Amino acid sequence: MMGFPMPRHDEIHLYSFDLADFTTDVSWYENYLSTEELRRADCFKGTEPRQQFLMSRWKLRTLLARYLDCTPEAVALCIGVNGKPSFANSPSPLCFNLAHSGSKLLCAFTRSHGVGIDMEYMDTQCPVTRMAQLVFSPRELADLQATETAAQAALFYRYWVRREACLKAAGGGFSLPRSTDFDICGSYDSPHGVTINQNGFRFHVIDIAAPEHYAAAVAITGHHPLQPKPLWLTDI
Repeated sequence: MMGFPMPRHDEIHLYSFDLADFTTDVSWYENYLSTEELRRADCFKGTEPRQQFLMSRWKLRTLLARYLDCTPEAVALCIGVNGKPSFANSPSPLCFNLAHSGSKLLCAFTRSHGVGIDMEYMDTQCPVTRMAQLVFSPRELADLQATETAAQAALFYRYWVRREACLKAAGGGFSLPRSTDFDICGSYDSPHGVTINQNGFRFHVIDIAAPEHYAAAVAITGHHPLQPKPLWLTDI
């Protein structure tokens, strides 16, 4: 199996999958995962969420193996306090993150930049104004309240995935309470992004293409502003 070239310093490699396209024989995926991953899978209630977790971790391992030139089961992963997977042993310039919602999966890979990716299904029945009051910054909340009711859900989820992507890029090492000045307002879209400074972190945040009825964003940490990146979305 041919390997993948490592991302350049100015690249994000993004992969998109529909887990519904893969076999549901989870015993096959279990052979490639660690004891910790299997333990986490057993915490899910219901067969389908457990299957999706196992398939998403197998797909992540498959992609990592292509970059690292090894087999999927040989990739040594550990799970951080906040659930973010990372390499367990020797350090690597390759950084990665994944997000899945329902059967949809996105994986992101960068070189030497912490990366976070988030994707959410846009539930139009969700009480978005009430939820926004709990977590959004004052400016984000004002944006939402100034938006027509029919468009509020889309805006809420756009802001939500941007914030979650930043949290995941930072490894969950800090919080983004409503009282801070942290916000991700603006109408920027892929491939354009914005650089945000917060709590000693600098993020470059980009809205990315997502399946219909989903919102998605990717964030990168770094001490210098990053230029818009080529985005690589594929279905291999």
